[in-house]
Amino acid sequence: MLEKLKKKPWWVQGSLAILIFLVVIFVVLQWAKSYTRHGEKIAVPNLIGKSYANVEDENNPNDFEYVITDSTYFPGQPGGMIMEQDPKPASFVKNGRKIYVSVTAFDVPKTPYPVKEGYSMRMTKALIENAGFRLGETEERPTDMVKNGTYVLESKTNGKAVKFGQLLPKGTVIDLVMAVASLDSLIENPILTGLSLQEAIQLASSKGIEVFVRGELDGDSSDFWVQRQKPDAHFIDQIRIGTRIELSIKPNSEKPVNQEGGND
Repeated sequence: MLEKLKKKPWWVQGSLAILIFLVVIFVVLQWAKSYTRHGEKIAVPNLIGKSYANVEDENNPNDFEYVITDSTYFPGQPGGMIMEQDPKPASFVKNGRKIYVSVTAFDVPKTPYPVKEGYSMRMTKALIENAGFRLGETEERPTDMVKNGTYVLESKTNGKAVKFGQLLPKGTVIDLVMAVASLDSLIENPILTGLSLQEAIQLASSKGIEVFVRGELDGDSSDFWVQRQKPDAHFIDQIRIGTRIELSIKPNSEKPVNQEGGND
């Protein structure tokens, strides 16, 4: 082969030599480029807030591989939005690294409705919010069955009844119908101020009223007198059966001489 090349004109031999030289230079440059990039650290881009679909379609000169590891529902957020990533933005990694991302869910998850008839308003509100639902309008319906407080009669969404355990999309608005005491359940609020604590407890108990004593009770109930009551019978003359009256007490030694109490 060399003999044949020697027989070629000088300009052919020169051209072949130049071509071979250029090919060698190209191969050497590519190898040097690859060797230089080996172990090179590259800053991770910030993907948070971007659509996963758009990130996949973007130019990716560093050959990063994007992997979805989790999807979580976020109210008001469209599906496929990147919320978290690992490694974190601006971290330095090698070329071709896998980037793990968490995205917003495309479908609204459903969860069982946790409220039963008879639950109190406080418990119901907490259960509704913890389950990811929203509390809508509350309707009060008087009933003779309630002596104190309120409780759930019905749960609805968009005018339709909701049952305990029924699967509903998170974010569903729940309207409540609450049972409250009717006006027929009102009784006279007894005047307890000025009475001994023992007398006040006996009078309240006879009317189906529970009392709560505020203050230190060090001794017998007959050794104390009621300084104040809440609700004050001088301003609120009627209360519901079962209402708890709060009593503030003082020792008998601190009772004014002209302090009197009880109903006429």
